[in-house]
This record gives sequence, structure tokens and C-alpha cells, in this order.
Amino acid sequence: LRWLAAPLGPFGLELFVLLPLLFLPACRGNSPDANAFRVALLTPGSIADGGWNAGAWAGLEAIRDQLGAEIRHVETRTPAEFEEGFRDFASRGFDLVFGHGFEYQEAAARAGAEFPETVFVTTSGNTVRANVAPMVFELEQATYLLGFAAARMSATGVLGLVGGRDLPSIRSTFVPFRARAEAGRPGVRVREVFLGTSDDWAAAREAAQALLEEGADFLMHQANDAGRGVFLAVAERARLGKRVFAFGTNRNQNEM
Repeated sequence: LRWLAAPLGPFGLELFVLLPLLFLPACRGNSPDANAFRVALLTPGSIADGGWNAGAWAGLEAIRDQLGAEIRHVETRTPAEFEEGFRDFASRGFDLVFGHGFEYQEAAARAGAEFPETVFVTTSGNTVRANVAPMVFELEQATYLLGFAAARMSATGVLGLVGGRDLPSIRSTFVPFRARAEAGRPGVRVREVFLGTSDDWAAAREAAQALLEEGADFLMHQANDAGRGVFLAVAERARLGKRVFAFGTNRNQNEM
């Protein structure tokens, strides 16, 4: 429950009401163990990304370890796979299914209408139904602070942002970064690049290298597994004696 009680923004009430329901379907007869609490996770990329998807997997493991739940995970890449994943787990009697990202909310709503006894939670979004609700992490509060730190510490006054897929939940973290950077240091320049993918680290490395060539000395990524390419580009530049930095996102990425 502590894991589910992350900051929820305007949708906190819906999920708070939803929480007691999560345990109600656990006695359905179509579960292999009539007393098992069964939880599944759909992610848009690898759970080895060290960030967004890895955090979801850690949460799923906590549900298993702290609540004794049976857990399953599947990686889904396309809208068709989103809906197929939701329907598959619901048809097999899973009580709770997470779709880890803004892009899952429409598929969750469709599956939720067909499987009213399963609870569907998306991480990001604003779609609410009787058995569907989002969790909103409010990462914007952190990126607001990063924008200020980068602007005040930058030697060049040029900052770079590398996004994966162009989604509202990604752009919403870039807006406060830019706003606080510009307020904290008039004249600062903030450059944004979207890759169109969240797992192509080579494309992220190339984009980061281009930003560094433009003079950026602080980079932040919101690119999931592709973020490795940003760290690689910054590390390569630092080895040449340049003073450049990268911010991790979604969880502690110092090891990367």
C-alpha cells in the first residue's frame, strides 16, 4: 500500500477509493489458488533500463515480498500489445494489472469495461473508470529543481533535454525544467530533442553529442533505456577534460 500511495495529484481521491477494492477479487474461483492475490505489470520497455521500467519492477517485487502476491510481467511495445496484455491477465483471473505509462490508459479503459472484476492502474494519465485509475508521480517537482541547479551551475548557459517518445507525461517534466532555468538565469538557452523511441541508446548518444557540441554542459534525459546513450556521451566528453554533467531521472542512476 505504501508503494501505491505515491503523490497522486488531482487523481488521488479516485485511487484512494480504489485501494480497498484491490483485495476484494482475490477469492475468485478462476485463480489457481483461490486465496492468492495476483498482480501483473505491463512495461513499454526493458525492466533493466535502470530507471522508469526498473522502478516499476522493483515495485512489483515489493508487492510480492510484502503482500505475498503472485506476480507476472510482460514487455509490451505497441497499442495492440497493450490491450492484449491487459485482456490476457484479466482473463486469467489477475486481480490487479498495472500499465506503466501514459500510453496505456486507453487500452486499460477498454479492458476495464470488459473485465469489471479486475482493477487496472496506469502510471500517468487521467482516465478514471469504476475499475480504472491513474497514479501520477509528479516528477515535475524534481525537474523544476534540476532546471534551477543546471542554470545556476552551467558555465555556458546552454542546457539540453533528451526525450524518448513525445508523450504529454514526458513534455510535462521538461516544462518546469525550462521555466525554472529561465527564471533562475535570464538568457539561459534550453534545447529539447525527442528521439521517437525509448530504447535506442545509440540515437540518444548521438542526440546528446549534438547538444554537447552546441555548448550544453548539463543534460537531462527522459528516455528510459535510451538514457544510457546520454550518460555515455557525457562520460566520453568528460574524459576529454570537459566540465559536463548529466541528471538521472525516475530513480537513482548514479551507477550508470
